[in-house]
Amino acid sequence: GEFKFRGRNLRVVNPGAAPDPSLAAAARQAARQAASNSSGPEPSNSNALGPVVLFCQPIPLTSLVETALSLGEYPTFSGVMRLKVAEHKLAQKLTQQEVDLESGRKRRESVFSELRGSAASEAAVSSGLLPHEAAPLAELFAELRSRLVALTPHHKERAAMTNEALKDEDWACLARGGDPTGHKALFLRLATFVFETCEELCAPADVASVGRDLEAVEARARSGWSFPILALELLSRAHSQVDTISLKTMDLFKAHREAKLEMKRAARRAALQLTHGAEAKH
Repeated sequence: GEFKFRGRNLRVVNPGAAPDPSLAAAARQAARQAASNSSGPEPSNSNALGPVVLFCQPIPLTSLVETALSLGEYPTFSGVMRLKVAEHKLAQKLTQQEVDLESGRKRRESVFSELRGSAASEAAVSSGLLPHEAAPLAELFAELRSRLVALTPHHKERAAMTNEALKDEDWACLARGGDPTGHKALFLRLATFVFETCEELCAPADVASVGRDLEAVEARARSGWSFPILALELLSRAHSQVDTISLKTMDLFKAHREAKLEMKRAARRAALQLTHGAEAKH
């Protein structure tokens, strides 16, 4: 038979028969013809999707009854309740993480603003890090390493690799000053690892932004060696990218949860409509 689903004509096909390619081809052709009649010339994209053809496996009535009855069994009910509790805890955790993310961003921006004024002075540029600058930058570097590890909390190999690549000893060596050539190579290695990690973990739409940040840091390093300025450039851009990754991860979880809630609301509305329709008939 045929029925309507979200405005598209769907056809139930006998699951025992092999799929007929001509059905899909005919459906696409009909869709293109309908689009041509309603909106003018046929679009140039020949891969445009037409009506969807569903190949449905019939479900015996006994299976539906058993599924409904199983919801009243203790193991099933207990599992559903445990999932609901876990989902509620995750929602609370995400809410707190969002608050912590915003407060952390404001705190880091305040530190960056203070250090930029000091790093811009000729004394800081010529002599390397001043004593009151070394500690905040070292803390921001350690925080960046921890945040990169926290993006994949269950990936032990990645955590070990990150801890090995971003060692406090290397950062302290850069802060002490010395050979500009060797320190520049070390700094670029740290920057490359940080942004390549962000590139692996970010959303596809943000890959280009991560690449531009790495290019900007590399260009600043090639233009001249001034570790205070380069450190601020690297840390500010890297922390900003981690903020974006964390925020979009939270948005993904929230969107998934909202979609589940909307499905439940739609099911309730459908049940109410059926109930009201049955009452109206009586």
